[in-house]
Amino acid sequence: MNRRYGVDSEAAAELARRKVAEALDRIESELDGDYLVGECFSVADLTAAALLYPIVMPPEGPRLPRGPEALERFRGQFAERRAYRWIEDTYRRHRRAGTVEAAAG
Repeated sequence: MNRRYGVDSEAAAELARRKVAEALDRIESELDGDYLVGECFSVADLTAAALLYPIVMPPEGPRLPRGPEALERFRGQFAERRAYRWIEDTYRRHRRAGTVEAAAG
């Protein structure tokens, strides 16, 4: 996993944290209501929620195995963010729980 995602150092982990925080900042700056653009679900909402799905892991998304404790701590630091809750809400409103099984691999 370290090799695949390049997170085998504290510097790489900090860079990842900053990038996730920036993505959440961007979502929060664009949100004016329930959707990023306009008054209904759009490709912008789909894209943002899908890209950040691995951070939030809402039950309506693909079922993935629980990650290592370090990953869970990493994800947990964002749980109180407005954008994190928006992703949870977006999945809840627009997907049914357990509709997709992630491929084992």
